[in-house]
Amino acid sequence: MVQKNKKKIENEEAARHNEDGVENRNAEEDVTKEQETLKKDEAQKDIIEKLEKEKKETFDQLLRLKADFENYKKRTEKERGEVYSRALEELSASLLPVIDNFERAIEAGKEMDTGGFMEGVQMVYGQLVEVLQKEGLALVDAMGCQFDPEYHHAVLTECDENEEDNVILEVFQKGYLFKDRLLRPAMVKVNKR
Repeated sequence: MVQKNKKKIENEEAARHNEDGVENRNAEEDVTKEQETLKKDEAQKDIIEKLEKEKKETFDQLLRLKADFENYKKRTEKERGEVYSRALEELSASLLPVIDNFERAIEAGKEMDTGGFMEGVQMVYGQLVEVLQKEGLALVDAMGCQFDPEYHHAVLTECDENEEDNVILEVFQKGYLFKDRLLRPAMVKVNKR
């Protein structure tokens, strides 16, 4: 019986030992599983951080591209406006001799009796000047004004005691501005005492 008890005790100890081993193995497996889970979580966090960073960079890049495109649109609109304005300026400048010839014809026609012909010429002249003025053509003030070398070209001087010094006495050819830019200076006679 002592042997049976001894064997029973040994079996119980072996079983306990086996249980401890199983528990130890289970505990080790649990630790290993936790470590694997932690590693997976770390890897996922790294991937999420990397994707967030890429998303932010892509978003910033898109914002820059949008701003560049807006600047491009503004610049091309401005350039288009400048080209249009420059073309109108050149057209206006090339029409100045035509305006001068209309004025000469009207002045010469005042001395002749031409019936309604001169009225027609004056109407055409008026329409031409009106269209150009709408686009930005303006006459340079000259007669009776102070001489300004930026807007007037003195071709003659005369001494008139009744007038102030540097006053324009006569306009030989009208000067014109296009949108505040000088196309042609007025050719004038200036008073010099």
